This record gives sequence, structure tokens and C-alpha cells, in this order.
Amino acid sequence: MGRKIDMGGSARSSLQIRHGIATGIGGRKSMEDTFCFHRCFGSSMRTFGGIFDGHSGSCAALKAAKQMPGMFASYLPHLRRKRLKFEEHVAEAFRNAFLQVSNDIELESDSGACAFCFFIQGKRLYYASVGDCNMVHVYGESSESLAPTHRFTSCDERMRVCGVGGHVEKERVWTNDHGLQVSRSLGDRGFKKIGVIAEPHTASRLLFPGSVLVVGSDGLFDALGSKIIENCARKFGKEPQLLAKELAKRVKKSRKSSDNFTIITLYIDETHPENK
Repeated sequence: MGRKIDMGGSARSSLQIRHGIATGIGGRKSMEDTFCFHRCFGSSMRTFGGIFDGHSGSCAALKAAKQMPGMFASYLPHLRRKRLKFEEHVAEAFRNAFLQVSNDIELESDSGACAFCFFIQGKRLYYASVGDCNMVHVYGESSESLAPTHRFTSCDERMRVCGVGGHVEKERVWTNDHGLQVSRSLGDRGFKKIGVIAEPHTASRLLFPGSVLVVGSDGLFDALGSKIIENCARKFGKEPQLLAKELAKRVKKSRKSSDNFTIITLYIDETHPENK
């Protein structure tokens, strides 16, 4: 980003972030995944990134990757006028950005996209998601998938969609002859009247030196599963580009691999005194 953006909040104490990226077309004829990554997002102590997994074409994913960073940044200064905590500012900025980007996609295309976006300021990670992209956080002896999967295997999501008239069968919601596997997404204008929404799940957490973050589209998680990803993160996490390549190699070898995949890996390190 060319100009500095006043996003509020204290960023005096920060961590060093190293990252890696890997993508693959998988068994598909075309690539509908994409991503954005801004290591210095208005400041050297702020980072923004996202993975966008498109369906019914790549239009929604490409538009979201292009618009989401600026849309998110534009809402934060405006929301500071409200008496909200900074964490609430970020969650509301994510919500507004997701809804606006989704509306913009619907004006142009029938396509849709799942999305996982993250914003790191100082020592705190903020994130938002719709659909089945996710992030795994590995730290110490613990490992956790951070976002719920917005599929119809979730009783809450199934009930919500059926409650507004959606017809769910074979773990998809149907309109005419078209089925959609996710209950929340960007775009997908043909499914909005039957309960598919762009309202994101939002949350935040503190990060500590030694944390490894793996963000991926469902092409990663469906092929490998969280345990393999966790084991790779522990073995290769300090070299995030090597980790991304190793995960990509394993996805390509997996018998479950048939989808596009996109992977962003992050290693959270201490900031050396001379770099503060």
C-alpha cells in the first residue's frame, strides 16, 4: 500500500513475522483460488492477508482479493468515532468489508467465494471468515483450527438456512439444479434469498514468539487434515516458505487431492532489539 493509514490502537510492541506462500491448481481445469498479502499494511508493525476460494468461476475471488484490504482499512478510521474497544473496531470493520465486497460481487457476477482474512497488529491476531477456508495456530504443545466451517454438516448452519426456506439435501443448499456446499460466502447472489449470507465469523487472539500460523483453502484441509498440517508446522514452521512448499507437495501426493489449493504460512518470531 502506498499511503500510511491511521488504523488506531497501540502498535508499539510487535513481533517479527516471516511468511511463505504456495498455490496449486490440483485436479481442476482452472484456478479459482487467489490470495492477498500485505506485509506492511500502512505500517511495518501491521500485516493483512487473505485467502479467497472461488466457485462458479474466479470472478468473486479475484474481486475480493483486490478490494478487501482497502475496504477493511477504510472502515477502521470511521469506526473509531464510535465508543468501541479496538478489538470491536476491527471486528466491525471486517463485518462491513465482507458485506460490502459481497454486495459488489453480486452486482457483477453469479460466482462466489469462501474467504479467510487476517490482520495482525502488534502482538494480536484478528481474523474473519466465511465458508470453509481456515487457519491453524500451532504454539507449544497446542494446536487449534481457528474458524468454524460454514458447511451443512453444522447443525446450526443447517437450521439457520432451513429456517428461511432453504432446501438442504446431500449437505448442499439447492436452487433449481444448482447446489452450494457452504452456508456463508461472498457473492453467490442466486443463493442469498435462501439463507446463504456473507456475515463473517470474527475473533482475535494474542500471538507469542514461536507461533506458527497456516492459512489455507479447503483444498489444503480436505487433502491433509489438521494432524498432518500440525506435524509439518512443528517440523518446518521456523522456515515458513519451506513449510508452504512441503504442505503443497503433500497435497499434490494425496489421494484426496482434487481441488485448487492456496496456502499462506506465518512464523511469529521475537523482534530483535536492534529492529525495534
